[in-house]
Amino acid sequence: EEPQTPSPAGGFKPSGTPTGILVFGDYPSRNTLANDLPGLRPSALVMNVQTLPTDVSMFGTIFHVGAFVGLTAAEQTELRAFLASGRGLHLTGERPCCEVLNDSLTSFVRSLVGSGANIIIGGLGDIAGPYTFNPSAAGGITTSPNVLTTWIPSAPGGLSGVSGANVLVTGAGGVPVGAVWDSGDLVGGSGRLTLLMDVNWFDNTGRIPVIENLLQFIDDVPALLALSGPLFTSAQEQLDSAGTFLLV
Repeated sequence: EEPQTPSPAGGFKPSGTPTGILVFGDYPSRNTLANDLPGLRPSALVMNVQTLPTDVSMFGTIFHVGAFVGLTAAEQTELRAFLASGRGLHLTGERPCCEVLNDSLTSFVRSLVGSGANIIIGGLGDIAGPYTFNPSAAGGITTSPNVLTTWIPSAPGGLSGVSGANVLVTGAGGVPVGAVWDSGDLVGGSGRLTLLMDVNWFDNTGRIPVIENLLQFIDDVPALLALSGPLFTSAQEQLDSAGTFLLV
């Protein structure tokens, strides 16, 4: 019998994109995130490493959780290609402790965002709270699946050159401390990108709804294939295929 139509799945990633999630970076908060993710994506392979692997083809989504080490030129090239293939990436910036990281993110994000020549990540000192999510942020990232109102970081840095729907969170005085870019904002029109200017929030109370919303934005909602009968029947046959026949 023919399988039923799969349920809607977010849809920004090309068909066949792997579902693995990579967490990488020099800061220990990545361990908390890696422990949280299986509860939100039970079927996804989650890998947690300190350094970006040279081959990320098995992943559809990457979370960068770092503070002191900047993205190298090689890593930026690799992540740029990752986004160009239509996948999702979250970046972590920081306060004045970590301008080496922030400087690398500035050059990286400028190369990704079509109108991003004036974007500056960091260099604005410590941004005071309260920290408020933008209800009109791109892609409904702050409204689904959870309505996000207040972010709870430890000590975020700031951003400039980001406005409108690309602002994810603001601190005192309306200074952005988080940003979001949909596919149409990025060079080549592929992939999705988010950025939050604090690494310690991954350990703070209230993190799960935020992680869940980030996941829905940069990691397609899993598709469920509901079958009313067998997918196929085969007995005493040889099946030849030029490519992948069945991938679970």
